[in-house]
Amino acid sequence: MTPSGHSSDPEGRWERKRLRLGDPDPRCALCGFDDVRSLSRPNSSSDLILCSNDRARLKAQTERASKAKLRKFAKQGYDDPICFQCWERDLRTINLHHVAGEANSSLCVPLCANCHDVASDTQEDLVGGLRLRDPDRRPLVLQAAFDLGLSIMAGAVAISAREATEATFWGLIAVALAGWAIWNLTADMHFATQFGSDYSAGVMAPVPR
Repeated sequence: MTPSGHSSDPEGRWERKRLRLGDPDPRCALCGFDDVRSLSRPNSSSDLILCSNDRARLKAQTERASKAKLRKFAKQGYDDPICFQCWERDLRTINLHHVAGEANSSLCVPLCANCHDVASDTQEDLVGGLRLRDPDRRPLVLQAAFDLGLSIMAGAVAISAREATEATFWGLIAVALAGWAIWNLTADMHFATQFGSDYSAGVMAPVPR
């Protein structure tokens, strides 16, 4: 069994985590969430397996901490943060997720801890080197990282959708964004080959006479 409909475990991370948890089919003891990427034990001596959302709910959060967290979301334009993917509203569980990866853009969306774990793990597989910091990264590659990040989130919404029409809609959006990302990467390689790796700084052309 693989998490959330995925058919492969590229680096064996999920299987290694199951081994650490000591359960071939782990799920959250409180809510039943079964994506291993968001499961862990609260501490080394605990018999419980909990998802990231339920671990967050078990931690006390003061009013001061809640207000500080809300200010952080407000700076990003989210006055009433809820998870973009599953609509979780409990502030204790909500995190800011960098859509294109923190190395590429400061643009964030709110995701609950569970969805954040899954999105970040998927970025690790699909975006790969684009998550590493590179001050010379060209605009088309930055656009590709952004498109892939959106595609990952749209795909997650499609997988969790209850209605077939909704799943189809978000699935098509995910495929279209992934295709656009590939187009941008392909175009970048083409321009870099034709005009040099610094083509985005401006391509020299003869002045018309």
